[in-house]
Amino acid sequence: MNKICVVCKLEFHLKEGNFKTCSKECALLLLKETRKRNNSKENKARRNDPSYRKRYPKSARDHDIRRSYNISANTYDGKLKSQNNVCALCGEDFYGEGHNYGAPALDHDHDTKVLREFIHSKCNIAIGLLGDSIDKCLLAAEYLKKHLEIKNVSEQDRPI
Repeated sequence: MNKICVVCKLEFHLKEGNFKTCSKECALLLLKETRKRNNSKENKARRNDPSYRKRYPKSARDHDIRRSYNISANTYDGKLKSQNNVCALCGEDFYGEGHNYGAPALDHDHDTKVLREFIHSKCNIAIGLLGDSIDKCLLAAEYLKKHLEIKNVSEQDRPI
């Protein structure tokens, strides 16, 4: 099957696949032009325009996920589904969406940028406030245990 290269306009024989270009050089030129067009001020403004986001919510969501996590929306959804819609930290179901405290948040390591798992937004905020420090999280758990024991002792000493 013969096709016309979209870059140099030469006819080429397509062996297999769905290529638009006849060579690696033309493919690189097409990629540069596509990136230039996608990163133009007009295109960025359009993607952030509330009316565009309202008319094309799927496209806006895809863009947000790719920008935030550098993964596709399909990968994001698959990862969430593989967790059975349950927080990896506390084990409770997710509820709500967006910036709701019960909504899923894809946790990541701030130093390496490696994605971890989905946890509640509130769980993500909690470990973030503790600086993602295992030691501080353990100290917080010990603190809560200590005060739980004090509470239980003081409740037993109270007259009825």
